[in-house]
Amino acid sequence: MDILSLTPHCVYALIDPRTEAIRYIGLSIDPIDRLRRHIQRARRGAPSHKDNWIRQLLSLGIKPKVKVLETLCTREEACNREQYLISQATARGWNLTNSTLGGEVSWTCIPEVGRKISERNRGRPSPLKGIKRSEEFKQKLRKPRNRIFSLEERKAIGDRFRGKKLSDEQRRNIGLGSKGHRLTPESRSKISEAAKSQWADPEIRARHEEAIRRPDVRERISAANRGREVSPQNRAKMIGENNPAKRPEVRAKISAAQRGKTRGPISDETRAKLSKAHRGRKLSDETRAKMSEAAKLRVRRKRDEQTNQQLPLL
Repeated sequence: MDILSLTPHCVYALIDPRTEAIRYIGLSIDPIDRLRRHIQRARRGAPSHKDNWIRQLLSLGIKPKVKVLETLCTREEACNREQYLISQATARGWNLTNSTLGGEVSWTCIPEVGRKISERNRGRPSPLKGIKRSEEFKQKLRKPRNRIFSLEERKAIGDRFRGKKLSDEQRRNIGLGSKGHRLTPESRSKISEAAKSQWADPEIRARHEEAIRRPDVRERISAANRGREVSPQNRAKMIGENNPAKRPEVRAKISAAQRGKTRGPISDETRAKLSKAHRGRKLSDETRAKMSEAAKLRVRRKRDEQTNQQLPLL
């Protein structure tokens, strides 16, 4: 028995937003993603009754609504329940667009079938290649998507992808696809402006600062970076004058952001980590001179404070 058979499945319904009537009953692990694929299939011109109904809604500028009817522990239970609900709805005279009695296993749920289809289509040109798009369609694609997702939407997206692991081959393919890809200055500027506008929102900033303090988040970040090797090219960018943090304007921004902030005492665990990270590191003569001057300045300031405290009040 494969893992998908033991994965919880949902029996869902597609609802006509005009009448709130149930027009389709199906099962899926992810009903939201399944609705997206229903719409994609209808837009490609599939000839079924369900696809004709969805195309009719799309022509009116609306989409079907999805509603989870039941969540079952296994695929077999979900298949049986789907068949039962379809039979009951048909007996009551509901105008369903289902073309079968339910209980079928979609080929998209079987990894072996998906692998065979992937191997057969590998190297073939995309079926969308050569299709001419209207200027209106192109403008919609170019339109920036700078909408800020709500907490519920962010949680739903996180729950959808949580626990999914990419195989080594998938990671390698993603890396090869992104290798050599350079963002234009215009794209960098847009990404920067979008990030600044989000960071200026006090709610988003507070959520980020709260999340980064959580032990589980810090542990995940540490585990993700543990053992990661830095390429010679990236290492060269971080050393010497190439390091962005050494630019005067960047140092000024960091100094202004940290000015006035107070930090508590460092724990023994943090001290041990800092000691391990700096162990064996050789400092340049210039860095040693700067550290010496900074230490002397701290001593003079502390001495002046003690002297001022000891002076009698006039």
